Parts: sequence; C-alpha cells; structure tokens
Amino acid sequence: MASTARAHGRLPRAAAAVLAATVALGAPARGERRRVRLGIAPIYALAVVDRRDPSGGGVDLDLAFGVTDALSVRASGFVTFHAADGRAVPGTAGGPEMIGPPGTIGAFGAFAGLSYELNVLRLVPSFDLGLGVIGLRGDARFGTGAGAAALLPALDAVAIELGFGCDWLISRRWSVGWVIRYHALLTELERAPSFLYVGPRASVSLPF
Repeated sequence: MASTARAHGRLPRAAAAVLAATVALGAPARGERRRVRLGIAPIYALAVVDRRDPSGGGVDLDLAFGVTDALSVRASGFVTFHAADGRAVPGTAGGPEMIGPPGTIGAFGAFAGLSYELNVLRLVPSFDLGLGVIGLRGDARFGTGAGAAALLPALDAVAIELGFGCDWLISRRWSVGWVIRYHALLTELERAPSFLYVGPRASVSLPF
C-alpha cells in the first residue's frame, strides 16, 4: 500500500515535469511581432536551363516584418553568376549532340511573400512562400543543333518560391543559420523549369 501511494505521488510530479518541459520547448524564443529582420546569405545556386544545369554563387538579401510572433511578411532578392560548360549528349540519330559551348549566366530574382517560424528554445525553423520574378542574362549559348550558336535570349519569368531555413539565436537581435529555396519558373517551365539555392545566413532583428 505504501509503495502504491508513493507511486501515485510520483505520477503528478512526473506529469508536472513533462508539462513544464513541453511549455518551455514550445515557448517563443523570439517574438517577431512589430520587429524588422534583415538577413544576408552567400549562396550556392543551381539553374536548370535548356537541359543544362550550370551552378554558381551569389548573394541573397531578406527583409521581413513581424505581423505576429510567428508570421512575417517578407521581401527577398538575389543575384548569382554561373559558369555554363559545353556539353554533348546522345542525339536523336545516335550521334553526339552539342548543347551549347561554354559561357556565363547571370541570374537575379525578387520575391514577396510570407514566412512562418516555429520557435523551439534558441532554434528557429522557418517556412517561406513567395511569388516574384526571376531573370537570366549572359553570353552562354543554348539550344541544340544549329540553335546552339545562338546566345541565350533575355529570359524573365514569373516564379513561385518555396523555402526552408533554420536559425540559431545568439541573442534577441542576432542569429545565424542557413536557408534553402526552390523556385519554379511558372511562365518558362519548358526552357528553364527550376532554380535552387542554399547557403549560410546571418540576420539582425530590430524593433520597429
């Protein structure tokens, strides 16, 4: 009986401990309501254009304003530069087919959307959704066969952006982490269906 009573006495304490831990883990580590956050990220980027996937590097800038502690409206922009190598693939007649000689591509994008954060102690995962435009410029030659002698025409496309990031709070003001974003070029799905970048990020959050 005594052991049963002690066991019953431990149950409420264990339940209280579990509840306290749950509340602590779920408590907001950084309330973003009415705060402005600026982030910068050096990025590695991959573009898919005319059956080629030139990679390169650049920079991404983010600006967000907290509507609530978890939800922010955001704007972002990036610029990247890519080296497009020449590539031969099997042609329709069985022989090699050249998909453009080497060249360079510059890419830029501007997006607006929403960001949702899940605050778990000092670790802050975030999910991004945006709509904007992506442009490609450069002297890389694209196409197949005779078309491979043509420069890549200026390409501008409406795109949707899906992103995920995770930041570590150094303080209420400063944080570091990483971000990955995928873009589907809705109006150029045949020629340039997707654009992806990833990189480390540093951010500062200030009251508004």
